[in-house]
Amino acid sequence: MVSTIWGFSSASILSVDYLDALVTQAMAYYQRSYELIQAQRDQLNTTRSLYTELQTKLNSLDSLAESLAAGSASVFNNKTVTISNTGSSDTDVVTATASSSAVTGTYSISIQTLAKAHRVQSEQQLYIDQPLGLSGTFVIGGLENRAVSNKSIVANTVDDFGVGSAIASGQKELGSGTYYVEVRDNNGTWEFRLVDEDGHAISIADVNDASNFTSGWQSLDAVAGQTYDTGRGLTITFGSGSYTAGTRGNGAASVRYDAQGVIVTVETDDTLVDIASAINNGTYAEGNEVTATIVDGYLVLTAANTGTRHQLIASDITGTVLSGSGSNGLGILGDGGTGDVDPSDGFKVTLQQAVDASFTVNGISITRQSNTGLTDVISGVTLNLLAEGNDATADLTVESDTESITNAINDFLSQFNDLMSYLKAQTDTVSTASGTYTRGGLASEPTFYRLRLSLISDLISPVDGLSADDPTSLSQIGITFDADLNLVISDSAALDQALASNLQGVANLFDALMDRIASRLDPFTRTVNSLMDQLIANIDDQIEDVNDSLARMQERMQLQEASLRAQYAALFEQIYAANATQFTLGSALFGTLNRMA
Repeated sequence: MVSTIWGFSSASILSVDYLDALVTQAMAYYQRSYELIQAQRDQLNTTRSLYTELQTKLNSLDSLAESLAAGSASVFNNKTVTISNTGSSDTDVVTATASSSAVTGTYSISIQTLAKAHRVQSEQQLYIDQPLGLSGTFVIGGLENRAVSNKSIVANTVDDFGVGSAIASGQKELGSGTYYVEVRDNNGTWEFRLVDEDGHAISIADVNDASNFTSGWQSLDAVAGQTYDTGRGLTITFGSGSYTAGTRGNGAASVRYDAQGVIVTVETDDTLVDIASAINNGTYAEGNEVTATIVDGYLVLTAANTGTRHQLIASDITGTVLSGSGSNGLGILGDGGTGDVDPSDGFKVTLQQAVDASFTVNGISITRQSNTGLTDVISGVTLNLLAEGNDATADLTVESDTESITNAINDFLSQFNDLMSYLKAQTDTVSTASGTYTRGGLASEPTFYRLRLSLISDLISPVDGLSADDPTSLSQIGITFDADLNLVISDSAALDQALASNLQGVANLFDALMDRIASRLDPFTRTVNSLMDQLIANIDDQIEDVNDSLARMQERMQLQEASLRAQYAALFEQIYAANATQFTLGSALFGTLNRMA
């Protein structure tokens, strides 16, 4: 039986849903306060997003402005190479790229011979995957033991050369060739470095920390009177002074260094494939690498690098694997070839001799070891030789890269307009059709409104102090503001003409304008703890404070809700007890009345 108390059903009062409804109603005030603070945090996060987006746009514009300003990274230094008048219409003769340091001009190139890699072959073998029945040990790509020869010393400076016992971990042995110890007096500090036959500085152990390697100049006093290990196979014994300065070809000490080759041990059950694999898997000195292939039963050995300095070197140590013929060996070395380190005499069948690239540039004869990546022929230009012979001629024209300059200008204009549009949208207050106003997210911060106007002014205002022939404003080279205040190339012909006829003048104009832009943006982008950094850090602090407040409020709300539930539960127990008492009294009264009746 369900009773009624104060007009409410006892069942409805004591239900869980009713309890939840009471708690929710009581907590509504706290929940509204919590949601208001959440909305405050959302607004802070929105503002932070505006700041970070603006910072990205400002940094991008600053970076693009830097590329248009004077300096080594200026786009106005960019060069391009055009190849014309090739002697062969069917074959590319040469390719080239130019760095910003390249000197403009035309260079006529004629290629007599391309550099080629030394290649030899063995006798033909009947099977390549069956045991050859050969045994012995041979060395390839160098000598059995590294060695030095043809020493040229400088008294009191470089007293001797030798070989090290091991190669430093992670390093490759020096390749076979002639090396020079250059010495200089650098403002009272004597220094040395190691260079190869082409004058390229070689990376060797740091005199102050042998675990590091450097190709730079090092202190001579740090190794005076000592035998210094380069860590790459060569040792140098230095004198104690007085030192004598010297360079490659002009007084520097020199030495011929022959690297240790790969030692291959052949057993009777090894196949031709096994021997080729052992050759290919060997660890060679730098530049002494050898590649082994098998073609129609022939073992073909090819120097991995072109040029006469990279000729193949091979010899038998024990047995006749290389020098023997038929069942006694592979027939790679000719008669008398055992131990011969001169491959031009020692190999039985030479498929291709090692050849240097031979060519002329503007009539000057040049030889190089390779055909590609030639950076020391034309200053600032990298050459790749592709053809040889009477028709292998071409003209290279190095000139300013006006296309990349135009692209850089367009990139700057695009980023500038994007920033201006963003600032306008975020700082404006716009009226709506209903008579209300919509404010941009940064409308309350006049700093950004003023920044937009200042940047526009910086690019409109003429530049003073330039040469008489230089343009003094962007409008003079075809760049103007349109009706929407977008900065655009309104006259591309005028810009092209200015770049073609007065490139330096255009560069001077942009340098002055970009200096204005850089100065204007500096407080926002370049300084330590910039304005944008401060704004973002400040709002991060606010967000952190709000998050802390929300966490504390949530904790209090949980405690309050638990307290309310406990209070209501106690009240419900009282109601239940009263209800039970009422029911008991009612039942007793009903029984008494029945008896009286």
